[in-house]
Amino acid sequence: MQKRISTLVGTAIIIGAAVILMGGTFAYQYFSTKTQFVIQGPQSVNRADQTAGWKTYTDNNNGFEIKYPTDFANNVNDLTKEQQSLLATYMGVCILGNNARLLANEAGFCYIGKQTADGFAGASLNIVSAKFSTLQDCEKSKQFGPNGESAPTKQVILNGITFYKSQISEAGLGHYISTDSYRAYNEGTCYTIDLNIESDLGISGKGLSTDFFSMMSSKLESILSTFKFIASNTQTAINVFSPKDGDVVHVGQITEVSWWHYNPKNGDSAIFDISEINSAGQKVIASVVPSQIECNGHGAAACTYKWTPTQAFQQNKILVSERGADRIGYSGTFSVITPALIKPSITNINPTQAGSNSIITINGDNLSDAVAVVFYQNGQLRASAPASYILSDNQYQLTFNTDSFRVHSGTYQVEVYTAAGYSNSVNFTISTAY
Repeated sequence: MQKRISTLVGTAIIIGAAVILMGGTFAYQYFSTKTQFVIQGPQSVNRADQTAGWKTYTDNNNGFEIKYPTDFANNVNDLTKEQQSLLATYMGVCILGNNARLLANEAGFCYIGKQTADGFAGASLNIVSAKFSTLQDCEKSKQFGPNGESAPTKQVILNGITFYKSQISEAGLGHYISTDSYRAYNEGTCYTIDLNIESDLGISGKGLSTDFFSMMSSKLESILSTFKFIASNTQTAINVFSPKDGDVVHVGQITEVSWWHYNPKNGDSAIFDISEINSAGQKVIASVVPSQIECNGHGAAACTYKWTPTQAFQQNKILVSERGADRIGYSGTFSVITPALIKPSITNINPTQAGSNSIITINGDNLSDAVAVVFYQNGQLRASAPASYILSDNQYQLTFNTDSFRVHSGTYQVEVYTAAGYSNSVNFTISTAY
């Protein structure tokens, strides 16, 4: 009897241990999906040994260099047909050369290794270069998760470069994606480097293969650790980033001309000529030194000049050049138009009845630059107060004095006249005859 009880106790202990083990496994699987994507910066390794035989990618236009191993591709032509099919089907975060999605400021490096036990799992390192006027703008450029929530950002120093890192993970289109996003800033350019790992199609509920994730995280971080800045072809030029292609600006309204310049030949004494180019030719609209305008920084700086166009043209460019140096930059092509004139409109008049020497307020829209306030009665013009008699006017309000008119007592239809035409009429009563 005692032996039997011991057997039952032993069985219970085994079952209890199994339950605990299963519960622990469940807890690991649940919480690991929440925590396994928190990865520290690359560990200290002998990079010379690790990167031996790697390929080097150099982007002279965007000013960086990076190395990548032979089981990664930088161009679609490096892939087999099977891998290209997998790229189109599974690897939603992979961008490569000769890919319609790839832009001039993008570079992609995609894993083309063997399938994992769960099927094909993809990985990529993508780099996007963009002009930002400040470090703060670069730091904030990618801090949001898949649902718009704010993703925590921390500083990480790799290879002597300060990065701002945020982490995002999401499930979509039948698979799971984890992204570590690093941002670095150098001479007006923000570099966003995304380290992406994604699962095979149809297994988003399982998250990522732990073994594959661990292996690929280490490999992606090793690639990132080779990233470095180089002198770009554009750093001897001037980068005009406003106005942009397709912008429309108005005659008579202030327009910002903004540019980056890199280490001007004459330093803080450099003179920048700002020219307007259109069908009428090229005309210098301003000559400035950085101290005269809004500039952020020295040597490499973002500057803004406030310009007011005076004539309409459909095709315009702004040229910024450093005087005495072979450094120029062009804006995008933009249009300068004359704003359409909009007739004034009256909402109400206050008061609606008054005698002599009374201040009357007209409320409405497009009332500025009024030419006259006119009084009609029975369709006949009875009186008019020219602009010199109008006390004040702006877009929404106009005031005048009834002493501007010499009319008999009675009810009149009042209108405001501007260069765009006449407004609607409102009734106003003169209670005291002149």
